[in-house]
Amino acid sequence: FFQAEDGIRDYKVTGVQTCALPISETRTHVVIGCFGETQHIARIATRRLRETHADVVITDSIDAHQHSMTANSFDARVYVGLTTSSSDSVAVSYFETDRFVSELGRSLAGSLATALGGSLAPREITVSGSRETVLRETRMTAVVVDVGTLDPHEGSVVVGTQIGSALAKWLETPTPPES
Repeated sequence: FFQAEDGIRDYKVTGVQTCALPISETRTHVVIGCFGETQHIARIATRRLRETHADVVITDSIDAHQHSMTANSFDARVYVGLTTSSSDSVAVSYFETDRFVSELGRSLAGSLATALGGSLAPREITVSGSRETVLRETRMTAVVVDVGTLDPHEGSVVVGTQIGSALAKWLETPTPPES
């Protein structure tokens, strides 16, 4: 399920609700993936990113493979997955194996963790490598942010704003391609 305020809905593609967007070749393409009750966070982050003229798609599915397919077909520069858990801490993950580390993923994860640290203190925030499906299958810089337990309204506004602002700032910085 893609969600966009300015898109055309199509329910016939792969049995999943999709949305066609007007895409610009000069804008940065970003996909924000929602697992669980994170749609409000995603919408707030999307508004902040659109202020910087990024093309943003929100995908909302419990299927990580669907998130990967969406990000890859959108030719996104960045994928940020959002999830919740019963944890009191926040975890930001990037792709890492024994033989490979996504340096850009680690850089973005660190930027997001730093941004969230100030607003979610005293909660512990960790950054670590992972082999999660969506991180493994996407072809771009990708991270997953587990916000743990979060107030659905007040917390979502703070976290969505911090994620959107930190991601917008990170996207402004020229970065070398991953090797």
